Amino acid sequence: MGDAAPQHIGSFAIIRLLHDGPDGSVYLGKHQVRTKNYITIHVYPLPLTTDEAREAFLTRAKSLKKLKHRNIAEVVDYGLLAGEANGEQQSPQGYLVMQYVTGKSIREHFPAGQCQKPDEVKRILSPIADALQYAHTMHIQHGALHPGNILLDESRQILLTGFSPIPPDLSQPQYQEPAAMLYMAPEQLQGNPTLTSDQYALAVMVYEWLCGHHPYSATERETLLQQQLHEPLPAPRGLNNDISPTVEQVLIKALTPDPAERFSHTHTFAYEYLRALMGFSGPPTIATAPPPPSISKTREGDSKDEKGNKGAINRAPTENDTSLGTRFIAPTPKTPLPSSHDDTDVGARFIAPSSPTPSPSNVKDDDEETSTTREDDRPKVKRFSTGSITNLHKIVTTDLRQGGILSKRLGGYEERTAQIEMAREVARALTEEQHAIIEASTGTGKALDVDTPIPTPAGWKRMGDLVAGDYVFDEKGYPTRVTVAFDIMHDHKCYEVLFSDGSSLIADAEHEWASYTALDREWHKRPRSNIYRAKNFVTLDQLLLLEQIIALSSKDNVLSVTEAVELIGGHRWSVYQAARQIGPVNSKMRPARYPHLELLTTVKDRLTKDLIEQRRGGRAYTLVTTEEMAATLTAGSIPRANHAIAVAESLKLPDVDLPIAPYFLGVWLGDGSSYNNQITTADPALITEIEKDGYTVRSLKSHPYLYAVDDEHGKAVNRWQPGMTGRLRALGLLRNKHIPTIYLRSSEKQRRALFAGLLDTDGTVSHTGAIEFTTTSPRLAQDVFELACSLGFRPTLRNGRARLKQKDCGPKWTLSFTTQEPVFQLPRKANTRQERLRNYTPERNRFRYVIAVHEVPTRPVRCIQVDSQSHLYLAGRSMIPTHNSLAYLLPIVRSGRGAIISTANKALQEQLFFKDIPFVKKNVQDFEAALVKGMGNYICLDRLEDERNHEFAASKNVDFTRLLNVVKEFELTISGDFETLGFSVPGELRGRVNADRDQCAWTECNF
Repeated sequence: MGDAAPQHIGSFAIIRLLHDGPDGSVYLGKHQVRTKNYITIHVYPLPLTTDEAREAFLTRAKSLKKLKHRNIAEVVDYGLLAGEANGEQQSPQGYLVMQYVTGKSIREHFPAGQCQKPDEVKRILSPIADALQYAHTMHIQHGALHPGNILLDESRQILLTGFSPIPPDLSQPQYQEPAAMLYMAPEQLQGNPTLTSDQYALAVMVYEWLCGHHPYSATERETLLQQQLHEPLPAPRGLNNDISPTVEQVLIKALTPDPAERFSHTHTFAYEYLRALMGFSGPPTIATAPPPPSISKTREGDSKDEKGNKGAINRAPTENDTSLGTRFIAPTPKTPLPSSHDDTDVGARFIAPSSPTPSPSNVKDDDEETSTTREDDRPKVKRFSTGSITNLHKIVTTDLRQGGILSKRLGGYEERTAQIEMAREVARALTEEQHAIIEASTGTGKALDVDTPIPTPAGWKRMGDLVAGDYVFDEKGYPTRVTVAFDIMHDHKCYEVLFSDGSSLIADAEHEWASYTALDREWHKRPRSNIYRAKNFVTLDQLLLLEQIIALSSKDNVLSVTEAVELIGGHRWSVYQAARQIGPVNSKMRPARYPHLELLTTVKDRLTKDLIEQRRGGRAYTLVTTEEMAATLTAGSIPRANHAIAVAESLKLPDVDLPIAPYFLGVWLGDGSSYNNQITTADPALITEIEKDGYTVRSLKSHPYLYAVDDEHGKAVNRWQPGMTGRLRALGLLRNKHIPTIYLRSSEKQRRALFAGLLDTDGTVSHTGAIEFTTTSPRLAQDVFELACSLGFRPTLRNGRARLKQKDCGPKWTLSFTTQEPVFQLPRKANTRQERLRNYTPERNRFRYVIAVHEVPTRPVRCIQVDSQSHLYLAGRSMIPTHNSLAYLLPIVRSGRGAIISTANKALQEQLFFKDIPFVKKNVQDFEAALVKGMGNYICLDRLEDERNHEFAASKNVDFTRLLNVVKEFELTISGDFETLGFSVPGELRGRVNADRDQCAWTECNF
């Protein structure tokens, strides 16, 4: 490559040179088309002289682009750059395009020569180790780890950069980053790097941060290698008195010259460092459940409780131990959770069965266990069954087949091959006592008709034509990518769902809908003050206790409101409302007394509703299948529509370079000539609105109300610069009035201007304030209907006959909708709408109501998976939001083994824990399940106390005050889970009062 900086590399424009050294040149740049974000381009100096070298570079670069981790800077693109020097072609060089990170490196955060506290180093070590562990699982070594490649962005998020796309076997010392050499492991300096070489480099940085300087003084490659292999490591404790002996042991092990003697994984190094800070010595001992014995024989020495449940055996695992057992414990405000990779990003983990979990400090060694540990002291794990599980795959296959236990318990059940294969894979993992990662997509069995039209940013596509990588829209109007498009499925039971606006969709029986049921709509109409919410805070433990009290109650007993409150442990408001609902036994008795069983049952029903509300986390709808929707179509003593689907918000799209101003195009489509650029109008205000876009409007002498509209320069300058008529012709609009796709997928502002032009000409306002648009063109009617839907309105379209002076002039189509938003630009029409609008209820107009669900002959159906947060996407011409989501539960339950299930998102978490698990417990087999979340999902009392005297308390923040009141009143009875507080905690406040494992004070916590 020549000495001059390139103007562009690939599709990226170069702004300036950021760095130039032996390891290559780094440029700041931007994409030449998508210019929103800056990027950095690293051009590597190693010439790729052979096809094998180029292929190896591209293969590794492709692997780096697949790294998607919150602590790894994202690779955007890669490629080969053809070089030229002195007019001669040179061997190509590779380049890597990465996200541009604004912030400081960790070298500036931990300046050289300063000893850092071990607790401060922990906060940096954990995310780096997580990122490296993630890369290692993808068989990618960093290879150039040093403080300059670890960045802190503006939000103080750790980002790991500097992954080299040069394969290790091609790497040459003269092209390596000089700063990285001081942190290289001995085997890497010798040209034989391994994944544990990254662990060594990380350990060198930890040593440097703790002790203030590098462990070895050499700056030359050979000298450094000799010191690493033959000189003793300076004792860290001799340089920093804050380092404990256990922390020193962990550090020395990670810095061992022999790779085989280091920790097996980088994450293990970070975890051991954390345990050392907490005061634990030696490798962790984990209580795990043994495999169940056969029916006829129990191993000698194993104990059973009075129900026949085996006790768990305490044992010290090897570093490669794959047993999970009861490793995870549910966090409480005073119990830290030693989580692994995640804290707030992942949904809940489900542990079945649940059992007491010993803390590491209470677990004994194997030798000590055999001599001193009593059986009664061991943690007990309840088991579902004690039989052999060698035939587990056959059992679950039978369960899932037609005629199995699910088809007998679940009406309309259909056998699905994909679900059977998933269950058999889980069964195999359980039988072989191995871990299994099952990609159980949310699309196994929920589908729409393949002919369903799906709106996309480029227009419409059939459901059957969508492919992974296409973009559709979510319920908020934002484009969302299709991550998986599943194969077309046949022979599914199908239904046609009819909506109140006349639209319909065909879906299979198990397709999920985000339905606002009658109960949902009534529930959210209730006045709910902050005090009311706090005083009706409910926990699952309270409900379970209430169920036990009800089970022990007698129908003949009576009690007062005060007695009920004391018995339940609070909730006076709910007890009072329940008492008013059922009435006293004797109205003259004081205090009034109520039927014991009936009162408590009514209270339980009310508290159950409150708990459901809290768990929604602000989500107001209920997930229902098509079959469930058909079975619960109406509600109330006077039947009314039970299910309603929210109208989607306006599509969020960028501005488009349009050939004709959208307002004038709307006017022309309404009152323009199909043959040219002329319009007919008697309203001067309409002419004024057109001229605001810079157009010239000329009155024609042939007709007093006929006008010609030209562009800014009047008539066309020449044939290559067409005037208005030429532009209309180029859009295919002459003698073919319709709305071009480019306008239907333009920005919201441009679509609103187009809509205003249509309504200012052919729009009217009814006596009730409803807005109507009438046309005799069926295609234009459908286009305007789509336009209104894309703007978030709920239009209806009806047809009739157009008449003029009793003469039938043919068919007409009328689009009608009601809104409070301004849609006219002409003042007289806007004022008329405002004067006539009455009895408008926003609640009613934000829903499409399901009026009928009919079973139809089976159709080919298909489902897609999208990456929006809600997993909703728009379907059908009316753009109706629809949802996308028991097979792995059955083998777990049938095996009697404990298992951890991690969900992809909170919607699936709710479906699993509050719908699928209760169904399996009721209809298949009873078992225990617990909900465990990462530490970051809970209020940290220590950090909450710190915030009392800081910004939020000083500013008398309403949300902070409400949070303090709830914690003060319910500290001993709530888990502290943000999702169960009954109100939404803003992100900034939540970030200040929660703590992940890096922020937790552990032994220094005041609580």
